[in-house]
Parts: sequence; structure tokens; C-alpha cells
Amino acid sequence: MTEAEFEDLFDGISLPAHLKKRLTKVCVEPEGEVEAKWVHRLIAEYLYHPNQLDLQAPAGAGRNATKGNVVADIVVYRDKKRTQPFIVLEVKREGGYSPKDAKQAESYARNLGADYHTCSDWITTYHYKTARYIDQSTQVGNTHKTWTPTIQRI
Repeated sequence: MTEAEFEDLFDGISLPAHLKKRLTKVCVEPEGEVEAKWVHRLIAEYLYHPNQLDLQAPAGAGRNATKGNVVADIVVYRDKKRTQPFIVLEVKREGGYSPKDAKQAESYARNLGADYHTCSDWITTYHYKTARYIDQSTQVGNTHKTWTPTIQRI
């Protein structure tokens, strides 16, 4: 995504400075493009207020605590003061989804106390109810897979 495409995507949406700074910086990268698309979807389609979102939110220690602190790509909070984590989204570049990514999102959601976690590469998206214990989360909602029509040549 170019910076011009980014500006078009968020035309008419007033982003807080911390979101705009991060997204403007990363939107030209494959994973950053998916991150920007998700932020737009959360605001424009799911109607979360921009102040309910945070990017690169500290999420404690990862599954392997020896690697240090980790950050969640996107966190949706119940409140505009961002004190009650609700959903953690782990995004990957388009076509880059792996089942281990859902485990990563689950770990971050559990660390933050978020009720749900989502893992998406924009083509495939999985939503989960975060369980209290490792590998116990349950998939909820529909798995979204983008359908791309194919043209048959005769």
C-alpha cells in the first residue's frame, strides 16, 4: 500500500496521533498493509472508536519467556481510556498465515486478559474465545476466507 492509498483509506477518519504515526510508517510493508486494513475495518465496519485501539501494545512475556517482552499488533479495548483489553489481533502479511500465529495471538490475549483473539493475514481470518489455559481457546464465528473469482478462458 502506498502512502497515497493509505490516505485514501483513512479519508474522513480522524486517527489519534500514535495510530497515524505507526500506520503511516508501516503501511508500505506487507504486514503493515494488513495492519492498516484491519484498523480501518475495526473503525469503519465494526464501529470501534479510534481511541479504543492500540498498536504494538506491550503484552508481557511470550510463550518462551527467555526471548523477553512481546507486543501485540492490534489491541481493541472496551473503553476509550484503553484500560480493558477486549480483542487482540495478530496480523501477518497476505498469504502468510500459519497455525502457530494463532498460538501467538492466544498467548498475548491471555497475558493482557483479553476475552478474544484473532489471527489474520487478510485472506484467512480466525477468531477465538480466549481460554484461561494454554491451547484451550475455542474458535468462534465464521472463518473468513477471501474469495477471488477466477476467469475461465475459452
